[in-house]
Amino acid sequence: MTSDRETVVLYLIDALHMRGGTERHLAELAPRIQAHGYLPIVCCLDSSNRDGVGVDIPGVDVRYVDMKRLYTPAGQRLARQIARQALADGVSMVQTVHFKSDWLGVQVARVLQCPLVSSRRDLGFNVTGLRRLILWYINRHADAFIAPSRAVGEAVCRQPGVDPERVHVILNGIDLGAFTEGCDIYEARRWLGCYGDGPVIGMISSLRPIKDHRTLLNAMRAVLYQRPDAKLVLVGAGSEMEPLRELARNLGIEPSVFFTGAREDVRRVLAALDVFVLSTHSEGMSNAIIEAMASGLPVVATDVGGNGECVVDGQTGYLTPHRDAAALADRLLNLINEPEMAREMGERGRRRAVAEFDVNIMVSRTAGL
Repeated sequence: MTSDRETVVLYLIDALHMRGGTERHLAELAPRIQAHGYLPIVCCLDSSNRDGVGVDIPGVDVRYVDMKRLYTPAGQRLARQIARQALADGVSMVQTVHFKSDWLGVQVARVLQCPLVSSRRDLGFNVTGLRRLILWYINRHADAFIAPSRAVGEAVCRQPGVDPERVHVILNGIDLGAFTEGCDIYEARRWLGCYGDGPVIGMISSLRPIKDHRTLLNAMRAVLYQRPDAKLVLVGAGSEMEPLRELARNLGIEPSVFFTGAREDVRRVLAALDVFVLSTHSEGMSNAIIEAMASGLPVVATDVGGNGECVVDGQTGYLTPHRDAAALADRLLNLINEPEMAREMGERGRRRAVAEFDVNIMVSRTAGL
């Protein structure tokens, strides 16, 4: 910013009750954008986190409303209510995160007659039917789009109503300082309830079908055939918890698989691991991979979306085809059977994270948009 006056930005986000990558991304961005001449206001369309259950954004004015039904008179009234308050606050830019916020952001930005920036975080895997038509409408009214990876940027460019000149790729960034201080590996494993001296493989992700923990569990059965001392830690909560527990039992690997539920101290979780894995079907840009790299862990990830923009295959870890349990098992075994090679890969990953994925780089590029 070149002006001495702060530019007030309204961030609209569907929810903050989950501690997912998108929510944590906003929590990293909003406080730091103030140093670049912006005054952020966050408006969350779900009041579930009003009591601080999910993501907190310290030092930022966070407001909560309840968007129950989007395409109804009540939804339009809420849009006008938010717009009136934004006018009173002097908002001169609206940035949206998630689909509901995109739709609402169009209405608010039209009232304010200000720019609308849509932050797209995934590959659009759930865009079907009516949503596709609505997305065309949103895309025609957005002044710019921010994508966290080239893969997402290319996917946005293919959507109806998008002018590729308005799409800007700004890679995700994390607070690297949070991952430079190491934790004691044995203390971290005790904290997770994962005991013993064998290699520990871990995945941090919501337990949803798109993350494809099922392929990982099948791969783990093959890993355990050769390395019965290995363990798998699955950190996260979601609808797949009980079906995955049942699958682990049916595969005969339940004693070697640890379901921890959601954990807030990601640094401590990563300290317990020897290898990080991500078996997802679709991924925009994984903060979890970046955090694992910053922690010095080698990463095995499916070659989808932005994963290949984080992991350098054969250098900082491995990329495998998605839904391929045999390939996944093979790469995991490579790493746990060659700990020195794994350590070198992890160190290269750490250096790459520092060079490419620092939160301050992300914030600076966003402010300069």
